[in-house]
Amino acid sequence: MEQFPAPKSEGRGMNVSKLVILIASVVGILSTFLPWLNAPLLGSFSGIRIPMEAIGVKGDAGRIPLGIIPLAIFLIPLVISIYENRSDPLIRTQKNVTTICGVLCACGGIYAIYNIQTEANRAFGRIRMGDIFDLIGVGLYLLIIAGVCVSAAPWFGSHAQSRD
Repeated sequence: MEQFPAPKSEGRGMNVSKLVILIASVVGILSTFLPWLNAPLLGSFSGIRIPMEAIGVKGDAGRIPLGIIPLAIFLIPLVISIYENRSDPLIRTQKNVTTICGVLCACGGIYAIYNIQTEANRAFGRIRMGDIFDLIGVGLYLLIIAGVCVSAAPWFGSHAQSRD
């Protein structure tokens, strides 16, 4: 009986930058389902449950959940990290797109914190910044951290492997 030879393994695993991007993208996607706002007496609200009307979008678009935006943006680096050969380093275009996606999500999370503070000040009078952090849920913090990791990961790693 003839045996087929085992496939040759080059001994190379996944590129470290791609692995960090993959993990941070998954964390970013999961953060849209975690609480973004912990409102007293009302409970917690995840990014998927907060309508875009909360940030001032009017009309039919205001009914779209706010968490859809970072969820869609984090899908782009996720696909980039698993696209083609996983052991190859990212090319410059992939690095730039991944960085832009991470920066957009991190800035969106920071804007959401600012918006929560503004709305809380308008509703309850002047509130200290330390009290605002009690209102912000873990999902919003993870969104910012994942955005920073996704934007920084392509630029750190083995620079000798970089291909253009």
